[in-house]
Amino acid sequence: MASDRSLYRKIEVVLDIAKSINIVSLRELRSEIQGRKPSLFFSRQYNRDTDQFDEEISERIIQKTVHVCHVLGLLAEDGSLTPAGREALRKTRFDAVVGGLVRKFLRERDINFDRMNEIIRKQMQGSPPILPTSEALWQAIGTKMSKGTFSRMLTLLARCGAARSAQRRIYLRFEVG
Repeated sequence: MASDRSLYRKIEVVLDIAKSINIVSLRELRSEIQGRKPSLFFSRQYNRDTDQFDEEISERIIQKTVHVCHVLGLLAEDGSLTPAGREALRKTRFDAVVGGLVRKFLRERDINFDRMNEIIRKQMQGSPPILPTSEALWQAIGTKMSKGTFSRMLTLLARCGAARSAQRRIYLRFEVG
């Protein structure tokens, strides 16, 4: 089960909110999410006045999640669900749809899954072995994609069942098909 704070779970919530409202922009969708204050979009923020951490809705987390939904093709420019977004709302199809869109996103950025699997094999068999974390794979592949985006996409792939991982972020194999 996905953590209540995972990107996977946040995507589910964004799509669910987008289906239930009439909006005209991604900005309006972000405002609607912020107004509903779903708990998984809260973050701890340091308050200098009280010298403690407060839980507050994070506009940045909402923005990043909506952006991921948009670049994957789950949300249209007007904030409405795309056909893929509507299909992903079917609980039995969510993993297949999101996993397929993440794979497409990575392939469009020249990420080759056969090559990644070969890098994983070499890293694990090296002396000393290198744990194939997202950072190690990112460095080995030399992609221009940001390390954060690359890591989020690999985590989504693993959560959707299109990659095998161990100990939360050590990648063992990516499905090629």
